[in-house]
Amino acid sequence: MNNIPEIHVTSQGRLASCCHVNRKLLPIKGFYFAFLAAVGSLLPFIAIYMKQLGLTPSETGILYGSMPFIGFFVRPIIGAVADRWRKHKLTLMICSVLTGIFYLLILTIPAREHSSFTVHVQLDCNVQDSYFRDCVSLSGAKVDHTMCVYGLSEFADKMLNITAENNTDLDCDVHCEESKDSISKDVDVCFTNSSHELDKQCDGTLISHVPFSFGLANISHVLKNELVGDKNTISTMKCRDYDLKSLSHNGQHYWQLLCDQEGTFDCDMTCVNPPPQLCVQNNHEFDYTFGWLFLIYLIANLAFAPVFSLADSATFDTLGKRHHKFGEQRLWGTVGFALFAITSTFIMYVMSNQGDTFDSKVPFYIFTVLCCIAAGIAYFMDLSSSIKCGSMFDNFLALMKVVQVLVFLLIVLFFGMVTGAIESFLFWYLSDLGATTVVFGLSLVINCLFEVPLLFVSGMIIKRVGAVPCLYLAMLAVALRMLGYSLLTNPWWVLLIEPLHGVTFGIMWAAASTYAAMIAPPGMSATIQGLIGGMHFGIGKGLGSLLTGFLFERVGERWSFRVYAIAAVCLLGMYAALNHLVFHSHTRPSPARPHQQQEDKSGTDLGDQPNDQPLLAAATDLSRDRSDELQHSPNSVPA
Repeated sequence: MNNIPEIHVTSQGRLASCCHVNRKLLPIKGFYFAFLAAVGSLLPFIAIYMKQLGLTPSETGILYGSMPFIGFFVRPIIGAVADRWRKHKLTLMICSVLTGIFYLLILTIPAREHSSFTVHVQLDCNVQDSYFRDCVSLSGAKVDHTMCVYGLSEFADKMLNITAENNTDLDCDVHCEESKDSISKDVDVCFTNSSHELDKQCDGTLISHVPFSFGLANISHVLKNELVGDKNTISTMKCRDYDLKSLSHNGQHYWQLLCDQEGTFDCDMTCVNPPPQLCVQNNHEFDYTFGWLFLIYLIANLAFAPVFSLADSATFDTLGKRHHKFGEQRLWGTVGFALFAITSTFIMYVMSNQGDTFDSKVPFYIFTVLCCIAAGIAYFMDLSSSIKCGSMFDNFLALMKVVQVLVFLLIVLFFGMVTGAIESFLFWYLSDLGATTVVFGLSLVINCLFEVPLLFVSGMIIKRVGAVPCLYLAMLAVALRMLGYSLLTNPWWVLLIEPLHGVTFGIMWAAASTYAAMIAPPGMSATIQGLIGGMHFGIGKGLGSLLTGFLFERVGERWSFRVYAIAAVCLLGMYAALNHLVFHSHTRPSPARPHQQQEDKSGTDLGDQPNDQPLLAAATDLSRDRSDELQHSPNSVPA
């Protein structure tokens, strides 16, 4: 009985210890939650919004690609200014608010008028059948396409290539008038579901007047079914006939249309939301829409660039010697990102037409409100005057002279290029495959679900197999991930590929941070840690966005991802050969060198964490650092 009070007291003590809340860290957690929630609510979908504005892949690549470069150089400059005037909190608040305001101003930019095109086609029909006929001159004369006017055969060749590439199709409207060359006049047209010859009475809807219109769903089905083909050659004309089936009139679906006598009609066909490849008018590129978007997007990203550097510095200042607690603070950002990514997706789905139309306005409003909330939370941060966040690139030139470091940074650069490609154009690609906002939201959630656990176990994995083999594993995962994207036919299958993100970013970043600490020359641990973040989230991501925009237009969407898969395999072989034959790299982490141990005791930078903790905290924090530089989408943050 005498032991009961003692047990009771001990339990209370443990309970009090367990439930203790460090109020000084609450604003830190709140800021990460609010600001990364803003990131998750909007930035993964920016590339799709650019597509809706009418931008081409190359223009989108330029916008996405230039911003990480700008952020790479602006971030330390603004940090140095904040260091000079010791106004880190005020700078963080101003940057957060300006980020929200200028992203909201993007909504004021008028969309570019969609390129329209017209397909001229001849419709022949009788009591048994109806078909499109297109006769092309064999004399070599070319049609002027300044107004995107096609004959049906040329349109068929272009359209079938596009549908084979993207597994998409078009719904088209056809408007017909009686041809001047028609022998018979006053032809009656019958829309019918009957497969038999037209009798005296129409079993369906009878049209006894012209002009008339009808719709065609899945136009590729018509284009793939030629009745005669290229063999029907008359004099200098080559004629192709396309069987006409499965059409609609006044909201009703019919199997075919027939005529009570031989009839010929001249028709114009227009299609809903045609792919930009069908009608590329170069005079639209880099116009008013692009210019204003570039300017506003630039200012927004100038404000956005230093936010996480300032927040991270403030966090380390508040934590003091408890650097290992950094991941616990940044983890709240991951929670906010995932929560509002799915929330924003749900809102867009509800406000759209069954999820098929991307309603872009509400996410912009949510983003701005959350940025302002984050700025308000930042006001309650308790910061000292000794923060330093503008000296990331000290000893940069000296570090570049170390060949092993230089090769390693190039590998990190490639991983950054892959990040840029995915964040800028994965959702663009999935939307071309017919994906809805639900697919986008679930993709982001799966990224978070697999990224965080692998970051937490990354230290154990690196300790067991070594940092370099983990980089090999990440490179192999990149090849598989990009190859998987290129083989998609149904956008929902992307959810089976996205778990690889846990390896391509989670394991990769932890291994890169650990290996950087191992190969850093004396006194340069902090420099190299900041540099790998800049190479990955800055230069690498920018190059990846630029390159992918170029590849999308030159080799197509699928082969763009295959290029990255092939490059990953080649780099894996070369990097492994260099490590084993030239550098003789140790694949397992070694104990901290004396100069590093001394540096770790006093340093406050992320790169100064002890080597016996393989930067798990850094990896955990940077699990969502993808979102800091996130110019898009799927999209990201600076290290």
